Amino acid sequence: MSTQHKVTFPSGEATLTGNLFLPDGETRAPGIVVAGTWTSVKEMMADRYAERLADRGYAALSFDFTGFGESEGEPRDVEDPARKVRDIHHAVTFLAAHPSVDADRLGALGICAAAMYMADNAAHDPRVGALALVAPWLHDAVICEAAYGGADAVSQKIKLAREARARFTRTGEVEVVPVVSATDERAAMPYAIDFYLNPARGGIPAWPNRFAVMAWAAASIGPPAACSAAGSRPPGYASASGR
Repeated sequence: MSTQHKVTFPSGEATLTGNLFLPDGETRAPGIVVAGTWTSVKEMMADRYAERLADRGYAALSFDFTGFGESEGEPRDVEDPARKVRDIHHAVTFLAAHPSVDADRLGALGICAAAMYMADNAAHDPRVGALALVAPWLHDAVICEAAYGGADAVSQKIKLAREARARFTRTGEVEVVPVVSATDERAAMPYAIDFYLNPARGGIPAWPNRFAVMAWAAASIGPPAACSAAGSRPPGYASASGR
């Protein structure tokens, strides 16, 4: 069994909000930072894994990235890899300092797009001794072109992103489109995906289904629909490596 605790911690100029799931018992537990698919909030995916991990004896932290969910930060809804890697680093710092956590036994679990962010931090953060990736979206230019309709289509998305960024710089307005929609062709994923749209799964009130267009240039480029299957998988479905 486990208990859930609302926590906050700093990341840059923003204060992030998370859920810390602690296993029953008096001894310090190994800690794991958990993060889910792009644009997600902690309640949508990461909480599920974190709670299951805590039930198995780990202290597991899920959290909202800067500009998402309950966390502070502007602009909102921007999928910014560099900012997310920074947030993960600060989440590890918070977890390592918690009195219920064994700072010498820290790991990271990344689902879908968060697999990239977790892997990036783990490669540079010696505190992270184990890394597990679920349905990892690990892309390069060739994969992006295959997923998004070719090089010209990718270039067009980046062009729209740069225009949206320039508009934001001038006016402070964040241009948004749906993350997922079967009817809006502007959506980041313009097709029906049950995980994101089903209220019994990922389509929860805490997730606004909103994607900042300027993020196409920063994210270069987000995950295809296949990643949504990870939302209902238990922690056992992971490709893991430790060091």
